[in-house]
Amino acid sequence: MHEDKLKQLPVEVKTLVNDGVYSLYSVKNRPGIAYVLLTNARKLFPLTGSGEIVQAVTIGTLSELELGDAIYFEGLKSGPALQLNYT
Repeated sequence: MHEDKLKQLPVEVKTLVNDGVYSLYSVKNRPGIAYVLLTNARKLFPLTGSGEIVQAVTIGTLSELELGDAIYFEGLKSGPALQLNYT
C-alpha cells in the first residue's frame, strides 16, 4: 500500500510496520474496521479506512476478527536502524 493511503496513521507508526516492529493487517468481517494494528502481545488497535484509531483493545476483545493480508507501505523512506536500550 502506498504510504499516503492511511493519512491518519503517523509516519513513525508506518515506519515501525515496515521495520517489523508493529504488524498491520486488513480486516474482512467488521463494518467500520478496515485494518488492525498490532503493537505488542496484548494490545491491538482497530483502524478505520483512513487509519484513524477506533479504540485500543486487548487481544481477545476482538477475537472474531477475520484478518486479511499483512500490509506494508511503499514509498516510505526507511527509518534509522532500530536501537533497543536494555538498561
